[in-house]
Amino acid sequence: MAYGVDPNLSLALAEAEGSGKDSRFRFGRHGRYWLPFGLYVGCHVPRANTPGGNAEGGIKALAGHLRREGNLWAALRKYNTGDSPAQFERYFRRIKFLEEQNRLARVFE
Repeated sequence: MAYGVDPNLSLALAEAEGSGKDSRFRFGRHGRYWLPFGLYVGCHVPRANTPGGNAEGGIKALAGHLRREGNLWAALRKYNTGDSPAQFERYFRRIKFLEEQNRLARVFE
């Protein structure tokens, strides 16, 4: 909420970025975390190498893209530039699905 991004979308982004084939994202996992290449420049997020700091850096980056691009599809395309068009479309649909699941589950209520 500090960056003006819906918490349901923020959690969906963290889930999509932090989940693997056989594991689901959860805060508090052990290990090292790094912001994606390029996010360190101008990010100024404390503890960026922790799960919370990494998530905050991603949300802050997405918030900037949303302000500049004006819509979620374009903002996510800027955020996740390495995917092919087909991969990106799956990524976008997954984030929208997870956002709606979080909203329906009333995760933040």
